[in-house]
Amino acid sequence: MIRCLLYVGVISTLTCFYIYCDDQIHHYTNQFVVWCDNESSEDIIAEWRLSEQFTIEKNGAIAPSMKIQEAWNLGYNGSGVTIAVVDDGFEITHTDLDANMYSGYHYDYVDNDTNPDPADGNDHGTMCSGLIAAEANNNECVVGVAYRAKVIGVRLLASSGTTDLMESRSLSHQRSIADIYSNSWGPQDGSGYSDTGSLVKAALLGGITSGRSGKGSIFTWAAGNGQKSDNCNADGYVNSIYTIGVTSLDSTGIPAFYSEVCAAAMATTYGGTYTSRYLHSTAYSRSCANDLQGTSFSTPVASGIIALSLQANPNLNWRDVQHLIVLTSKKYTLTDSYYSWQLNGAKKYVHPRLGFGLMDAEDMVRYASTWTQVPSQVSFQSSTSSPNSYVGASGVSNSITIGSGCSIQYLEHVQVQLSFQADGLGYVELTLTSPSGTKSFLMTQRYLDYNNTGSGTWTFMTVQHWGEAPQGQWTLKMVVAALSGRLYSWKLILYGTQTDPLPNINVCSVNPCASGQTCTGNNYGYECINVTSTTTSTTVSTTTSTNAPINGGMAATTVSSTTSTTAAIAGGVAAGAVLVFVSVAIVIKLSVGKATPVVPVTA
Repeated sequence: MIRCLLYVGVISTLTCFYIYCDDQIHHYTNQFVVWCDNESSEDIIAEWRLSEQFTIEKNGAIAPSMKIQEAWNLGYNGSGVTIAVVDDGFEITHTDLDANMYSGYHYDYVDNDTNPDPADGNDHGTMCSGLIAAEANNNECVVGVAYRAKVIGVRLLASSGTTDLMESRSLSHQRSIADIYSNSWGPQDGSGYSDTGSLVKAALLGGITSGRSGKGSIFTWAAGNGQKSDNCNADGYVNSIYTIGVTSLDSTGIPAFYSEVCAAAMATTYGGTYTSRYLHSTAYSRSCANDLQGTSFSTPVASGIIALSLQANPNLNWRDVQHLIVLTSKKYTLTDSYYSWQLNGAKKYVHPRLGFGLMDAEDMVRYASTWTQVPSQVSFQSSTSSPNSYVGASGVSNSITIGSGCSIQYLEHVQVQLSFQADGLGYVELTLTSPSGTKSFLMTQRYLDYNNTGSGTWTFMTVQHWGEAPQGQWTLKMVVAALSGRLYSWKLILYGTQTDPLPNINVCSVNPCASGQTCTGNNYGYECINVTSTTTSTTVSTTTSTNAPINGGMAATTVSSTTSTTAAIAGGVAAGAVLVFVSVAIVIKLSVGKATPVVPVTA
């Protein structure tokens, strides 16, 4: 298997930005990430262009905020945390990064040496690294979210491609030292079902089992840039229960135009768009970049926020981090003209393109600082339902009932292992509805796959039922719009806990209800009940900032009889953009032209 990096970006004039807060230069450049609170009309961004033209702009704050500056104000800056940036390498001598390099631990798995510097001049990894750990107050490009964290460069991606072995070694590189592996790369957007190789599966499992002295490595992953006509559940990297899928928000409060439908994604951060505002970062040749957009750049922001949380509590395990993200990410008034928010059975808002909402660094570190580890993970597999049903444009539904034999009471990840066939894979639509009525869009139409016929077994994953009780009827609906297919069989694989993972969180402690109402809450939401009429009033999400005391399966392999040569993407996207460099990737796809399931193979 070959993996590569495809970065599409807008070539623009290099700029450096400085922000003045209270008459002091702080050099915090990303309005998405940090801005000056309560700034006066004299607070400005000063922009110096290479042409020596001078422009003064108002540093308008982006709302809502990810509260990164607030986390800094609490004393957290990433100190003591190490992030491995698995990418196309980065410039370890960049003067806005060099103080945070973890010298002696870098590696280049392309050239098999200890220098991750991309000799070909690619700067995707350098840009990602700057968002995580660029130095503060040094009069250079930007400041990273975790500006005192240490960074290890792991060069994996190049025009020569990758292998399963290279990927697995990269994802386990310096496992005893690296806390977080930030991954802004993946398979091609838009077509094909691309699974991880068997060695990558082993590396991810080994990471959560033995990484960080048994607490588990943290793997963040870009959810992809295939837009609303793509779905991350065809990506075996993002839909692993061991990774944290990150998607992107536009500065105007809507999903970034490139964000995919992604029931496997946990949360979103600002990712930059040409339609509103870009992100800024470091770039190759000791330069700065001001035109970043893509889930590639949302992911290192999320990695930085997680680093702040690990500094607040180094004892967090990999599942604690995921629970923290679910608990603290926020819906706000974020909107989407294509999909709506829904309140799941645990009273937590979820969205098909934004996960549980915008990450909140302040709440992450506050909750992390007094966190008690969640109970041990329990898994349960349902019996297999084998409808062997013809599927057309009207679709077919089939149900599985989970009974009392399942000891899970609080869900985390839900997997659907499905055997199916379709005359056009891109026309397949899959929705999973839980006993609580929550609907996950496991697969949506993908127009680049309209002409691909295939059959096989694939494991889809969703986090959107997090916190629900699984007992009851689960319904899978499959539609093959315009063409036809067949639903052979499916089963559920559930993960969660037997006991309440957050027993000491009292969401009513912030007294959200009006006079004459009583508050009924659980870990994630509350209801205000009128005392006299017992009529339920507005139900809201409980992701408000509070200082309340708190305690605390891998996906199945793709089946294939053929491989397809395609391009892989790492996240930088622009409409009508200039292609900077392109490489080729071989990804595993569902087999072509088969009427029955075929034997699973690995990449």
